[in-house]
Amino acid sequence: MYVSKEPVEPSFDKVGIVGRVFPRTKLADSAEFFTVGTERGHETTIRQRECDFFYYVLEGTGAFIIDGTTHTCTVGDLVTIPHGSWFRYEGRMRLLAASVPPWRPEQEDTKENAG
Repeated sequence: MYVSKEPVEPSFDKVGIVGRVFPRTKLADSAEFFTVGTERGHETTIRQRECDFFYYVLEGTGAFIIDGTTHTCTVGDLVTIPHGSWFRYEGRMRLLAASVPPWRPEQEDTKENAG
C-alpha cells in the first residue's frame, strides 16, 4: 500500500488531544504515523524511553516544551523529539506525527509516574 488515507474516526482521545493513527503496512512497520488535533495542547509532560517523535505543524501555532526549554512553532515547522526527552506541547494545532519505532504505552513515562 503506497497511499494511506487518514482514518475518519479518532484512534485516541486523551489529555486534550485527538489522534488518528494511519494503518501500518509492511512498507513502514518500523514507524507509526498519526495526526493530532488539539485546542490547547498536551496537558501531561511525558518521556518516551524508546521512540523518537517527529511532529510537523499542518495548522495553527503553539510551543513544544522539551527538557524545560520552550520552542515556538507554526505551520511548516518540523519538531524533533529524541527518545529520553521530557516534553509536552501547548497551543491550537493540527500535527502530522511519526514515532520511530512505533509507540507502545509501556514505553512512556509521565512526570507523575517517573521514578
